[in-house]
Amino acid sequence: MLTVLLAGLIAPSGEVEAISYILSVDDPNGGENIFGGSVFDIRLSTSVAGGVLVVTYSTDGGLTFPNEITTNANAGGSQVIPWHVPNNVDTTSARVQVEWRNRTSSPYTVYRADQSNGNFSITPSANLEFMDFPSTMSYGRNELIRWNLWDGTGQVGALMMQVRYKPEATWGAWFTPTGIFSNIPAEQGGVWFMTDYYESAHGQIRLRAYTSLPGGTFIKEIVSPEFEISSPWIEMTSLNGGETLVGGSTYEITWATANDASGIITGAYLNYSLNGGSTWLNIIASTANDFSYDWEVPEGISSDHVRIKVGVYHTEFSELAHDVSDTDLRIISNSNVPSVSLITPNPSIPGQLVLFDGDTYDITWRYTLAAGTAHTFRLYLSQNNGSTFTPFANLTASTTSYSWRVPALDIRTAKIKVQLDVTGSIVDDAFSTSSNPFYIFTETVWNRPPVAVAPNSLSALEGELVVLDGSDSYDPDGDALFYYWEQVDSLGFDVALSDPYDDRPSFRANIRDYSVSLVFQLTVSDGGDIEVPHYTDNMKRTSVLITPTGPSITGFTPALGYEGTDVCITGSNMMVLTATVPTSPSPANPNPDESFNFTLASGIPLGPRTITITTAAGTAESEDELDVHPRPWYCLDHGFTFGNIDKDYLSYPWLVWENGDYRRTFGNDVYLCLWICLGLPYWTPWDGWDCLGYLIDEPFCPDPLAALWYGIAYCHLAQGGECFGLSVVNLELALEKLEPEEIQPGVYTVDDLELVGALRERVDFMHGSQVSAECVHYWVAEHLYNLAPSVHGLSGMGLVLSAIESSIDSGDLGVISIVDGGSGHIVVPYQVVDIDADTTRVYIWDINKPEWSRESTAETALLDVDANMNHPPYIEIDKSGMYWEWSYYFSPGQGWWGGTMGLTFVHSDVVTGDRTLPTTLDGLCDLVFGCASGSVEDQEGNVMEMLDNGTYRMEIEGASPFTLHSGNGIGLVGFHLPDGNYTTRIHGFEHGIYNCTLFKGNRTAYAIENAMAENGTEDSLRLFMEEGSPYWGTMTFRTSDEEKVYSAAMIKRFDERERVFRIINASIFEGDRAIINTSHECDRLVFRNDGDHDFTFDVRFQGNVLSEEAWDRLNGTLTGLPTCEAFNIEIGPHETLTIYPSDWLDLESSVVMVEREQGEGGLDIMLLVLIIGIAVMAAAVIWYLMYWRRR
Repeated sequence: MLTVLLAGLIAPSGEVEAISYILSVDDPNGGENIFGGSVFDIRLSTSVAGGVLVVTYSTDGGLTFPNEITTNANAGGSQVIPWHVPNNVDTTSARVQVEWRNRTSSPYTVYRADQSNGNFSITPSANLEFMDFPSTMSYGRNELIRWNLWDGTGQVGALMMQVRYKPEATWGAWFTPTGIFSNIPAEQGGVWFMTDYYESAHGQIRLRAYTSLPGGTFIKEIVSPEFEISSPWIEMTSLNGGETLVGGSTYEITWATANDASGIITGAYLNYSLNGGSTWLNIIASTANDFSYDWEVPEGISSDHVRIKVGVYHTEFSELAHDVSDTDLRIISNSNVPSVSLITPNPSIPGQLVLFDGDTYDITWRYTLAAGTAHTFRLYLSQNNGSTFTPFANLTASTTSYSWRVPALDIRTAKIKVQLDVTGSIVDDAFSTSSNPFYIFTETVWNRPPVAVAPNSLSALEGELVVLDGSDSYDPDGDALFYYWEQVDSLGFDVALSDPYDDRPSFRANIRDYSVSLVFQLTVSDGGDIEVPHYTDNMKRTSVLITPTGPSITGFTPALGYEGTDVCITGSNMMVLTATVPTSPSPANPNPDESFNFTLASGIPLGPRTITITTAAGTAESEDELDVHPRPWYCLDHGFTFGNIDKDYLSYPWLVWENGDYRRTFGNDVYLCLWICLGLPYWTPWDGWDCLGYLIDEPFCPDPLAALWYGIAYCHLAQGGECFGLSVVNLELALEKLEPEEIQPGVYTVDDLELVGALRERVDFMHGSQVSAECVHYWVAEHLYNLAPSVHGLSGMGLVLSAIESSIDSGDLGVISIVDGGSGHIVVPYQVVDIDADTTRVYIWDINKPEWSRESTAETALLDVDANMNHPPYIEIDKSGMYWEWSYYFSPGQGWWGGTMGLTFVHSDVVTGDRTLPTTLDGLCDLVFGCASGSVEDQEGNVMEMLDNGTYRMEIEGASPFTLHSGNGIGLVGFHLPDGNYTTRIHGFEHGIYNCTLFKGNRTAYAIENAMAENGTEDSLRLFMEEGSPYWGTMTFRTSDEEKVYSAAMIKRFDERERVFRIINASIFEGDRAIINTSHECDRLVFRNDGDHDFTFDVRFQGNVLSEEAWDRLNGTLTGLPTCEAFNIEIGPHETLTIYPSDWLDLESSVVMVEREQGEGGLDIMLLVLIIGIAVMAAAVIWYLMYWRRR
């Protein structure tokens, strides 16, 4: 009873009490290892149907079941639920749980629940899928079959690919193709595959993953979608059987291919057999697939079982498909052997020919027979594909055609037989039968397909108009035709047809330098379907032999260049198979046959050269020349990328503790030191003043002689630019005598330098070094060399050129000075090229042309429309005459420079080496600077001058002009003269002032300073050196102006000791002379006014020699060169004054003494005034000192 009560309490009430809910999960039930990505069948059972089954899984051993698998209706009994196991779970504690619920959504009642009895494992597996699978394939074409394999755990070790085909309605079995397909490495993501040969079929590919192959565990597989197979096919159209061939004769073999839209077929071959196809002999191993081949039948052969095979290739010599004659042919040894060959009707396929009741059709044949042999012909019709024949015509001898009226039949098995009956000899009778049946219809409605007719072959020259003529094509039913022409060869010479849908399209071919046969196919249609399989009469191919024409050149750009320059040449027929011009378009050369871009290679001959193109068809030569220059390596590798920059003046540090350009150039040579004299000085005519003593070897003040050179030849050198300084500093960098980071920290290449700071400072003072004695010596010496006839390496410009070549060969380089009239410039030569026997180019770097210092701007410069500016700069030397001539195109503004003179060269060792003041040069230097120019005349009347046309009149032997270069074609012209007496003619060209100075070595200088002039002023300065002594020079000054103010200076140096004599602000009048010199002892200034006017002037005396007493007194207080001066000294007409300081050893305390020509033993009034003034001042000082001492 108790048991019954308890059972009543436990059992559900109502409807549920009558149902027993039993649920069991049978699989997976623990211990399994399931691969992710696979489909696992969950197996379970329930006692009854009804409700739903909610399936979840746990990865923590059954503690929770958060992962839903599916919810299915409960069908009752044993059930299988497929589970697509996720591939991103990796656990050994998996369980499956199934809940039996009354419904899916809440609220719901759980009838029963069950789970796996134990844990099982889920291991991530491979994920395999095809990528971009092809929808169609063809035999003869490889397709890339690609797939993705995700294999996180590395289980897959190999893959196997299988294939199956469905040629009809049923799939064949899966099989593994030969080759790598049986064991593909797992890491390989694709494989090339070619289907088996089917004209039309379907296929599928299966890819299977294994742990290893062979013998490994299968993991999973994927199957591709169905793909269509459509392969090209070939049909032999003649000689297809039933014909007799005579040895030694030529017969046309024809065939057709179809279903090759992608151009798989690459060529054709032909064989023949004498034993019905058991073995084959070669006719031709490779020929174009143009549907036709003329075969010359071998002689000496006899066979009744001849077959011909025509095949086509895919790739190179790999057969794609072939076709063989449908019936035997016959080869006979000569035309006396009785034979007959039915020509028409002899269809290559059944149904190729369709005839209707009542049609008239020409039956044709050919025959062989010994001449004079009696014979007749009989024609037979078979209605049962040749099983039986019925005669319908007897024909006389020599007949080869018969017009046949087609009978009323409805058959697809008609054949014609023609029989040769040899009279009196049954053995010699011969016959020929249609190889395939043709159709005869009376009641049947049939659309007869059209027939394409076009020439087998044509020929034309390249570029000639070719017409493809298919106008003879016809439709047996008289229907209108539609035409389509297409190029089907694979030679790569595609042409543009005028209208591919016209019956007579045209084209012009553009090929390479060898003949090619282009193949075109005509397809005609009447708009209806073709019901006969492999019908090919609607297609015809025409082969066009194109013979090449020679190349032509129409032009090229740029017209010049150098190694690395890209040149574009235009023309026609330029492509050469085995040479430079590419044979197919590329991004750089989209149409290489008419426009070809190439880069000038190293080693190409330099100079103007024509371009030639040589092909097998001929040679073309350009009318214009491509001027090939050397690569401007110096410009590109070392040249400054900025241009020439000017500066108002180069500085002179007048205070000895300061720095400046003049001092940087020449060091302390621009200063004087004091000489302390011990005892009395003494005079010698050639060494001048001397005395025992010592030198205070510290710069004390500017050297008047150096200052004079500074004012006239140094100060304004940079006003037009600094070509010399920029070129020399650039040379220092190029020769690695200087590094960029030494000038501008953090800069390591020349391209990154800026013309500021230390670089500008160095350029400035190096620019001034051109006036050094070392440089001026070269300017003068090489200019004098140019006076001699030019012989290479020996004299004249030939000596200059050989020096340039030697410096380039050694790598030392240097600078070239080019002077044209009053204009001068400095450049750096880096390569010499002989264009021909009479022409040499010296390639240069020119600071005024920075466009050649960068690759990008140099390429642009090559395209400049100015032919004088679109090439790397060079000086050209014409060597055809006795005196060579140079020329250089300076700029569009200044045009051409050149001549037989003015080209000089200075080696880098000189321009970057030691620099001394030019006062050390031997001879005389004569310079005129300012608003006037100068010429020089010697005592014999010989003249040195620059003429209006920029050339020089050089009558003074040993004299030479020299140019101090400023920049941009500006220069100061001076003259270097041998020792002697000269008159400088001074020619004013504008309002202003000028200086005229003559330097005699480092001993004396004679100058007219700050002289006023106008345009048209004609002044003269004569310097006469008595007995040739540099100290005994007399200046005679004249003017054409009505009146002017000027100053004069004479500086005389005696080793370390120097005396300066100056006349300041004197006047001179037209027709007057000013004669200025010193006494023989160089201690007095002698000034004669050789004219009719009086005037006043000032004088100044300076010197660096002090007595010991004066030095003791002045030491510490002296700030400049000891000076003694006087003002407003009067001089009368034709009066001579002798003026001097009272004590040259103590100029600071000296007074100026003036002696007049008539003042014998007397003193000048001014001198008396000066003496009285000094006495008064002395008394006042003495009184002052005594008074204040008493105080």
